[in-house]
Amino acid sequence: MVRRGLKAVLTLVLVFAAVAFISSALAHAYYALLEAPWLRVEEIEIIGLKHVDRKDVLNALRVPRDANLLTLKTSELSQRLKPILWLQSSVVRIDPPGRIVVELKEREPLAMVQAGALLLVDREGNIFSRTEREANPDLLLVTGFEGMDLKEGGDFPEELLDGLKELSDALAVSRDWLPVQSIAECRWLGAAGFALQMAQKPIAVQLGAEDLDQRLHRLKAVLAVLRERQWLDSVTRIDLDYTNRVYVERAVSPPNGA
Repeated sequence: MVRRGLKAVLTLVLVFAAVAFISSALAHAYYALLEAPWLRVEEIEIIGLKHVDRKDVLNALRVPRDANLLTLKTSELSQRLKPILWLQSSVVRIDPPGRIVVELKEREPLAMVQAGALLLVDREGNIFSRTEREANPDLLLVTGFEGMDLKEGGDFPEELLDGLKELSDALAVSRDWLPVQSIAECRWLGAAGFALQMAQKPIAVQLGAEDLDQRLHRLKAVLAVLRERQWLDSVTRIDLDYTNRVYVERAVSPPNGA
């Protein structure tokens, strides 16, 4: 009985010794890997940059120079990029030996909205950056939001977003004859919808709030008639916010000698 007990104790001692040896060996191997030069970060590849500066991404990642890949967590690195409001999503992966790959998807601006500052809004309603008019010549400028407390990092009102998307989609279809660059300003008029101010000619166009693609189609036809009759230079306003007719306002030249 005593002999059997001593044998069991000896077996346990040997097991613990083996475990300790293996643990020590694993720890030694792990720390050796931490010092391994082939696991040092030598390159950070960033894919998908259009508007965001590469330096801003690197500063947000905060990866130390010559950091060991084993000490980095990709999920944590991706989280560090969230404060960059231009980014819609990011995926970070480790590509041994020595490389980190960052795949970015930037937000696609829907329009510029004027609300104190000039702001960019995307199709999800995220107001994600301040901007300048000159930096976005291909984007529609929409005004009429004074006093609505729109700000960078906030959300565009959902009840207005659908109308803005409808207008943007209608203009995209009409871009061959009505490019965004030909529109100086689009103003939101509340329940009355949207009005356009043309850039090259002082013509105000009242679009309305519904069926904007059809209204732009009617505008194309009206402009064609006005050109044919050589009246376009005298037109000051076109109102399309009617069901079966269009209202055209012209400036009347004063009589000779007046």
